[in-house]
Amino acid sequence: FYFIPGLGSGLITVIGLAELLLLLAFVAGLARRWTYGAVLLLHGVSTLSPLALYFSPFEGSNLLFFAAWPMLAACLALALAGPARSLVAVLTGAGAMTLTLYTLHVLMTSDLLPPAEGRQGTVVQVGVVVVAGAVVALLGRRGPLEGLVALAARGTERLVRGPSGGR
Repeated sequence: FYFIPGLGSGLITVIGLAELLLLLAFVAGLARRWTYGAVLLLHGVSTLSPLALYFSPFEGSNLLFFAAWPMLAACLALALAGPARSLVAVLTGAGAMTLTLYTLHVLMTSDLLPPAEGRQGTVVQVGVVVVAGAVVALLGRRGPLEGLVALAARGTERLVRGPSGGR
């Protein structure tokens, strides 16, 4: 399928050994950023090279080529694991400020704060939630109302325990 004319058996052996070393480093988890990316690239090329065979899956042994797709997906998942983890943290940062965001939602659905009701208002509110959550996630903090509640809880604990700490 690759049809690379002019490559001698010695060069093919060197390429094979280089790929073997790469795969050993990949399996061992060495230099993850580079090995995961290289394996993704090589496997992607070898998966997409016989592209025409995917369009006639039931001729000959063409169906076997589909077995490469789950591996390609796994390589992609490994290569994107770090950036994806950061993206998920940013997109789920709103979970660290549910009280603040709910209060903001109540205010935004009242006459006190914009936006308008309807689809436009919903889009603005979702945007506020995602942006506020991203900021909170990137700062590694929680929402302001959550901080106030935590401060009040600590103050109440001190009052209940007294100056000696309750001992």
